[in-house]
Amino acid sequence: MGKMSDPCHLHDLPSGFSQPADNLIHQAITTPGVPLVPLANLSAVRSRMDSLRRFLSDSVNANTILAKDLMDMVSAEIVSAIHQAIVNGAALLTSSASTFRIPNLPSSQNP
Repeated sequence: MGKMSDPCHLHDLPSGFSQPADNLIHQAITTPGVPLVPLANLSAVRSRMDSLRRFLSDSVNANTILAKDLMDMVSAEIVSAIHQAIVNGAALLTSSASTFRIPNLPSSQNP
């Protein structure tokens, strides 16, 4: 097995944020009331998924067969990313709901 089958390769994440995430974080910092933690968490999830995508793409391109334990780790990373996207997305929605209140509409009365 080559470097593609090394489970540690999955966690070789790039340091810092990518340029679009940096821009988003900068905008959030300058916007009052925007929660930075969920944004940073979502950016980290995106970085992990980018790393995982590259790992899987390299594995496919090299015709590398992944061992079951490595496939289990890949699955766990995907499940974790989905969970983190839901949790942090909900945190952002909750924050935006308190910032952008929708006015109560008058209820229609039936004659």
